[in-house]
Amino acid sequence: MRQDLCVYWQLIPTLGLFFSSLLLFGVAVDRLMSTRIVYKFLSTRYYKRYLCAHLFLAVAPSILVESWIFDERTSDEYVICDISTPLHAVRLIFVVSTMAINTVIILCYVLCFFSIRNIMDENSTKQVYRSLFVISTIVLCGWLSGIVVSSIVYFLDLELTLRVHLVSGICVNLATASNFFVYYAISDKYRGVFDEYLLIRRFKERIKSLTVRSSTKVRVTSVNNQAQGVHNPRM
Repeated sequence: MRQDLCVYWQLIPTLGLFFSSLLLFGVAVDRLMSTRIVYKFLSTRYYKRYLCAHLFLAVAPSILVESWIFDERTSDEYVICDISTPLHAVRLIFVVSTMAINTVIILCYVLCFFSIRNIMDENSTKQVYRSLFVISTIVLCGWLSGIVVSSIVYFLDLELTLRVHLVSGICVNLATASNFFVYYAISDKYRGVFDEYLLIRRFKERIKSLTVRSSTKVRVTSVNNQAQGVHNPRM
């Protein structure tokens, strides 16, 4: 596929790639700030501005980098199109900035844990620790593994570019896509918000209704069969 066509094809995925990384950084900063007194003032009196600031800091750099990628596209090169292929012109900047962002994310979670461990009971501390550990592990195993492998191949000038792009793309996609499932699995509050705004609760209620209806139908059928057996005993 031509490189410019790959840029068009991966336009939304790459935008989501940058946005999700910065949004995850914003979540980490928000959790760290939640351990400070000023957080209550910001989150109550300036809630909308505070939320818009987080979104702006994620959206603006993402659009800027995406515009750069779009401007550097070329029709003279043929590539195997994965999510990392459009980063042709900004790969080094992307690698360095992503490593820095992910390092800061992990530091934020570590500082957050040490800030709250003295004010929470043992069970709550274990739950929070598990949440922070899982998120940090996903960041390390997902983003950093792909970046490290790509960096090693790039600096050693190995003839494995296409395979490395494929592996890096898989790692990045897994790291990006898994955040929702991790938050949904380990946090009751996030699960409730996701159920409400993504209409998951309606889907659950529909499945539950169908299950109850099916089990009721089975019980009624079983009772009818037993009743027929009583009225029509075998000779």
